[in-house]
Amino acid sequence: MGIDWDDWLHRWDAQQEGYVPEREARFTAMFDVLAALLPDGFTAVDLACGPGSIAQRLLARFPAARVVAVDMDPVMLALGRGALGDAGGRLRWVEADLAAPGWVAELGEPRVDAVLSSTALHWLWPDSLTRVYRELASLRPPLRHSP
Repeated sequence: MGIDWDDWLHRWDAQQEGYVPEREARFTAMFDVLAALLPDGFTAVDLACGPGSIAQRLLARFPAARVVAVDMDPVMLALGRGALGDAGGRLRWVEADLAAPGWVAELGEPRVDAVLSSTALHWLWPDSLTRVYRELASLRPPLRHSP
């Protein structure tokens, strides 16, 4: 008898709905912004991804997108890998601790187009959170200025 990864992921999502009111509406709002600003084939980071709730929905909505899902919890990553796999090569899982300096190198991406997160960043101390934002800024393409 194997592990029913899809059931575990469904149970995780149901549990999170109890903590985060309007969770699906929040995801939809994030994706609406991406749809308005990015080309079809963008690369996104699902930051502190847990089992990949954002990644799963993002890949379903944007068939040409890729996601790097990063978290420090090996159990959450195992759940995500078991339920979602690599989505046909469009999803990559990375174990990294956001509070550790230099974690961004673990992503293996020189540039990303978007970074999304659900509820995990509030757990970081202000100095770690500031460092996370600085490190993420290094992954963004330069802004294009209008003439």
